[in-house]
Amino acid sequence: MQEAKQWLKDNGILPKISFEIDKPLTLKILKSKIEEFTNPKTNKKENGLKVLVTEDGEAKQFLTTSIALITRLAETTAGSVIKITQKQIGMKKTYELELIEANVEKVEEKEDELDFGEPVEMSDEEIPIVNDKLDDDPGFQKFNKDIS
Repeated sequence: MQEAKQWLKDNGILPKISFEIDKPLTLKILKSKIEEFTNPKTNKKENGLKVLVTEDGEAKQFLTTSIALITRLAETTAGSVIKITQKQIGMKKTYELELIEANVEKVEEKEDELDFGEPVEMSDEEIPIVNDKLDDDPGFQKFNKDIS
């Protein structure tokens, strides 16, 4: 629905990136920041890395607490083009990150152009959370206990 897309754009709400197993996404990194959020699975406050990117020229964002992904993103700079592929290894999800184009020029960030927008209340289903901290997951703890 074009009207819905326009409404989101008019209200400064960026589309979310969702990762799918073995489906690579090519993204240009614009900027990132640490953001506190309430994890809908645990209802606890957590810090995650919110990343503003462009995909096919459209500004989008994702929030991750994945140590594997954050570690790989730490090796890149704003303005770089990367390809991220989510992988499943047993019960654990991990990420492959390939640098397509390194940013060799200084990226001048204009706050008004690279704004994450205002915080928005969302339901559990609407929040794309990328998380590889399975040890904190009660379902995984039970599974782990059952196979031990």
